Amino acid sequence: MSPIILQIPFGIFSLLFVWEYIALRQNLDFSPSVYLQYVADILGRFFEACGHFVAWISSFLTVFDFDDMYKAGLRLVNPIIEIIFSGYHFVIGYVSEINIYDYPYIVIAGSIIIVGSILFAIYYFVLYKTVNAYITNFKAKVTANGPDRRCVELNLRDHPSLHIQKPDQRITRSASRNNSVNDGESDSDSDSD
Repeated sequence: MSPIILQIPFGIFSLLFVWEYIALRQNLDFSPSVYLQYVADILGRFFEACGHFVAWISSFLTVFDFDDMYKAGLRLVNPIIEIIFSGYHFVIGYVSEINIYDYPYIVIAGSIIIVGSILFAIYYFVLYKTVNAYITNFKAKVTANGPDRRCVELNLRDHPSLHIQKPDQRITRSASRNNSVNDGESDSDSDSD
């Protein structure tokens, strides 16, 4: 700790001690101990009242009977656990029913077909149509609003900067002029043949 932090309380205590010593030697009522005792009595009563209040607030648990609370908790939790694991009874019923038949694997195959059909129907009628409707809606908004910087439908086949050209197919200005002259000569050459 810093020396100044220790010096201030030590200095105050030394000053009070000298004052108290002088008041004791001179039989004076004006001493620091009288006022410090007054503050100590007030703080003692305050903190005692705070203790009573906190204990009174904390006594809310005495209202409850913990044995009955435990029984009530068990009565509530047991049906919830049975509800969560009630699918187990499906397995018991299914196994006991397929054991009646001579060929239980045929029953299992039928179950697989039924479950597969249901899953396919859910996929096709719910997910597939919903996703397609969303995409169609999205395309309609893009084409209705025109090309937008935030939302542009890309068609890569028609984009001119994405065409890959071979090095000999690159055309410069001077080469394009020469090609147009050469194209005229090649046309006349091809006509003569």
